[in-house]
Amino acid sequence: MKISFVLIAMLLTSCQAAPRSIETGLVTRVTSGQTIEVRLNSQIQTVSLLGVEAPDPRQQPWANQAKQRLQELIEGQIVRLEFAPIESTSYRSALVWLDRAFVNEQLIEEGLVLVRSNVLSPYDDRLAHAQEKARILGQGIWNPSQPMRQTPTQFRTQAAS
Repeated sequence: MKISFVLIAMLLTSCQAAPRSIETGLVTRVTSGQTIEVRLNSQIQTVSLLGVEAPDPRQQPWANQAKQRLQELIEGQIVRLEFAPIESTSYRSALVWLDRAFVNEQLIEEGLVLVRSNVLSPYDDRLAHAQEKARILGQGIWNPSQPMRQTPTQFRTQAAS
C-alpha cells in the first residue's frame, strides 16, 4: 500500500510543469519583433518572447511591422516576465505581460508573428488559438493580398543556400 502511494505521488510530481521565475522590469528597447532589452535588477538583459517567431529582419514589411507594434505596446513600460525554466540560447526567453495583457499572444493574434511550436509553455493552446484566429481573419502576415509566404526559418534556410 505504501509503495503504491509513493509511486502515485512520484508520478503526479513528475507531471507538474517546471517552476518559472517571474520578474518585473522596464523595457528599455525593442530590438526586433521578438526581442527586447529589459532593465532587471539594475542590469540590461536581452529577452526573447517565448513561443514567438518574428519575421526575419530581411522579410519586409512584416519584420518592421512586428517591431513597431512591439515598441508601441511595451517600450518604456514596466512588464512582468515569466521566464522559461530552461534556456536554449545565450539570452533568456519569457512570456511577457503588460498589466493583464499577454503581449506574446497579442502579437500572434494581430498576425505580426508566428507561434514557435517547439516551446513548452503553459499557454501553448492559447497561442495556437490566437494564431488560428489571425489566419482565419487574414490579419498581418496572413493577409491574402500581401501574405508572408515563408516562415522565418524557411526564409533563413533559403537565404543561406
